[in-house]
Amino acid sequence: MAEWRDWHHFSQPTPGDPRSDVAYPPPRDIRREAREFLRNVACGAVVFAVIGAVGWLAYQEVVFPLYGRAALALGFERGRPRAQLVDDLHYLKAALEEHHPALYRYQSPEELNRAFARVEATLRDGQSAADLLRAAAPLVAAIGCGHTGLRAPLDSVHAALTSGRVLPLGVRFIDGRCYLIAHYARGVPIPRGAELLAIDGRPMSEVLKILLADLPSDRRDNAYGSAIAETQFPYWYWVFVSRRTRVTVRYRDPRSGDEMECELRARPSRAVMDSFRRQSPELDPYRRPPPMKTAIFPTRGTAYLRLYTFLPQYRPDGTAVLRTFFSELAERGVATLVLDVRGNGGGPPPVSVDLLGYLLSQPFVYLADPEPPYYQALGYEGYYKEIEPHARGFTGRLVVLIGPGSFSTTGHFLAHLAARDRATFVGQRSGGGALCFDASRIIELPNTGLRLRVATLPFRAGVGELFPDWGIEPDYRVDPRPEDLVAGRDTVLTYLRTDLGIDLRPLGEPPSG
Repeated sequence: MAEWRDWHHFSQPTPGDPRSDVAYPPPRDIRREAREFLRNVACGAVVFAVIGAVGWLAYQEVVFPLYGRAALALGFERGRPRAQLVDDLHYLKAALEEHHPALYRYQSPEELNRAFARVEATLRDGQSAADLLRAAAPLVAAIGCGHTGLRAPLDSVHAALTSGRVLPLGVRFIDGRCYLIAHYARGVPIPRGAELLAIDGRPMSEVLKILLADLPSDRRDNAYGSAIAETQFPYWYWVFVSRRTRVTVRYRDPRSGDEMECELRARPSRAVMDSFRRQSPELDPYRRPPPMKTAIFPTRGTAYLRLYTFLPQYRPDGTAVLRTFFSELAERGVATLVLDVRGNGGGPPPVSVDLLGYLLSQPFVYLADPEPPYYQALGYEGYYKEIEPHARGFTGRLVVLIGPGSFSTTGHFLAHLAARDRATFVGQRSGGGALCFDASRIIELPNTGLRLRVATLPFRAGVGELFPDWGIEPDYRVDPRPEDLVAGRDTVLTYLRTDLGIDLRPLGEPPSG
């Protein structure tokens, strides 16, 4: 029994003991085992991360582009029978006739019929949805409605932005001339600030003409169309002008003034668009706009308010922000307010109406000519009645900065101020005026999948017949200068300081360092 107890307790055998050939485990080193365990876990994590990164890279750089190219080849760029293209063209015309409330505002029914007939005569077997888009987009843009336009199918847009190759050029159109402001890839041989003269022998004035003919804009005013053309220029050029992946660019050097020529390769569209969003966030239509930007300079008696959008989902507390801001203006005795709505593409009326309540001293009717029951369904009936201004509004000097991207609801807002001579306008003509058409719906053409966005209702600011066919003209026209855009300097804010005596520095200055 004693021997069994020794065996049970693993006592060391004595020499000659029959149990001497048994190997006993050495004492456990807990610290060493813990280190080995952690090392194994770390190695496994590294291996897992490397495998995941390689897999993700392969998916992004190989699978995704292959899928995108296949989607384009089998969809947007696939040849189709002429009958399908003609059927979609007729479907497009019928949809416009059924839904748009001012289809013949700028052209007669006969002119529209002739334009569609001319396009139909050009359609051939083997042409694609891309060909139909290029042929029919000008027909829709000619309606003169910035809320009505023809677009590529969503899957084709997605494929183009993930697998296509586009020119890595960030441009601005200034007084009909095209300037290179940003490089959206490394190794672009053209200096920033250069005036682009031609691409593959096609003058940039012709490129702009093509884009303006294809992109929607209100009235016969192409201000908003020009703003859209600058937005994602590489993509619009790919869709409407050319898909060549190697082009010859002629430009004027910003330093010497000499005309020069170089070859430029298109780059992967996804990388170009990522660079675009980093360098030009103010031009990105898919960005989440920043909140209202406010600044008060008590010693100068000046304040600044920038509204990037009237869309409530990006600033649901907009009315609360305005209430706080204008209360502070009253408490600090601010005499001059600079209101910046450049690039504000509009949104629903609530924040616009609320802001007008702080800037106007008399009751106003925001919208005119209601057509029930549609407007009740939108919840807009209150905007067709007299609205009282806020008791604690701003009555001082008001300077409003405007531009081609000031559109839709922003146009209504500006029309109210202009009709009452309430503000001094500085910048460029706005893209929107007193009249626009919206409550839009999306209609997909049955064969090609092209998407028609078509407005269904008119919305007119309550200013009588003022500003129906043009945007709001500035009292002081200030065009951005290429050298300022390259340097990150705001030309308009510089003009306010040097010519109007309104100093908002450090706003509008290039970042230090």
